[in-house]
Formats: sequence, C-alpha cells, structure tokens
Amino acid sequence: MSKIVSVVGLPNFSEVGKKYEVNIEKLLDIKHSEEFILFREFLRNSNKLGDKELEKIFKSLKAKFSTATNSPIGKTIRFLVGAGIGLIPGVGTPLSLAVSAADQYLFDKVMPSKGIITFINKGYPSIFKEKIC
Repeated sequence: MSKIVSVVGLPNFSEVGKKYEVNIEKLLDIKHSEEFILFREFLRNSNKLGDKELEKIFKSLKAKFSTATNSPIGKTIRFLVGAGIGLIPGVGTPLSLAVSAADQYLFDKVMPSKGIITFINKGYPSIFKEKIC
C-alpha cells in the first residue's frame, strides 16, 4: 500500500498528526465500499508490480478520463450532449437514443466508475483532512 501511495503521490498514514488528520467517519463509510473491496484484492497482487507499472495504472489517461467523466460535472455534460443531439431536426431522436446507448455501454463496460482507480482518486484521499495549525 505504501508503495502505491508514494508512486501516486497520495497522503500517507505516516503523515497523520503532522500534516493530516484522519476523517474516521469517512474511513468507516468507505470500509465496506465496492471500490475498497476491489482495491484490497488488487493489493494482494500488487507486490509483483514495479513502480513504473503502478504509475501507468493509476496515472493513465484512461484513469483520469474515467474519473472526470463520472464526476457530477462529467455526468451533467454527458447528459446535456445527449439531450442536445436530440434537438437536431429530423434525426435528433434516433441519434440521441444511439448516443445514449453508446454512452451507457462505454461508461458501464469499457470505463466503469467503480474500481481501484475510483478508490485511489476519490475514496482514499477523502479520509484525510489537512491539519489546521
């Protein structure tokens, strides 16, 4: 875990008390989340991966794109694009349905919002609060 934290550049439990405080409520909330369970499974095999491989997994364009497009703003933009296509005279409705189907397939199957990337990018950092001096 500490190897992944250092490669990705996330807060570390060794900095708790000095630089960060732990949000216990948030920690207990994510403890049973699907993302955390998947991350624990990933950790069991991650010791075989080198720093470059870990960095490639967590800092890849696909990981960043998946996180951005599944954020509230990203979901709103996806909805507005689909709705806007529906306004095109003559072909809007069938085209909008096709775009919606493609959107759902892409983000549910190809780049799902749940998983280790979501945990590392959102869940793990959310348990730390900057310590106010």
